[in-house]
Amino acid sequence: MRGIAVKTKFSEKQIYVLAEASSLSRVVQNLLDNAMKFSKNGGVVKISLESDGRYATLKMHNYGSIINPEERKDIFKRFWQGSKGKHYVAGSGLGLYLCHQLVTAFGGKITYTSDKRRGTTFTVNLPKDKY
Repeated sequence: MRGIAVKTKFSEKQIYVLAEASSLSRVVQNLLDNAMKFSKNGGVVKISLESDGRYATLKMHNYGSIINPEERKDIFKRFWQGSKGKHYVAGSGLGLYLCHQLVTAFGGKITYTSDKRRGTTFTVNLPKDKY
C-alpha cells in the first residue's frame, strides 16, 4: 500500500456537461491513475470540480514528480511517454493522448501546469449542458 490520500472538493452536487458518459469516465480515470502513479508514497491527490455559467472545470492535482520541461511539448502525443513514465510497465503512451482527443471532441480543453513547488495539475474545461 502506498498510502495516498484522495481529497475531493465539488462546488455543486451535479454539473451536467456535453459529453458521452463512458468516454468522460475514461478521461477522469486516466487522470486519476496518472496522479496516483506519479504521487509519492503517503502523498495526496486533490480532485476539484466547479462550474461557471458556461463551463465545468475539473482539476486533478498531485505533488509527486513533475513533468520535465524538455518533454512538455510532447505530452499529448500518441504513444509518447515521459522519461518518468517509462519506469511503469503498464504504460502505453496513449492515456493523455486519448484524454486530449476526447476532451477536444466534447468541445473542451485540457491543459496542465507542473513545477517543483506546486506539483502537477491537469485541468479539463468542458461546456456545460443547459439541462
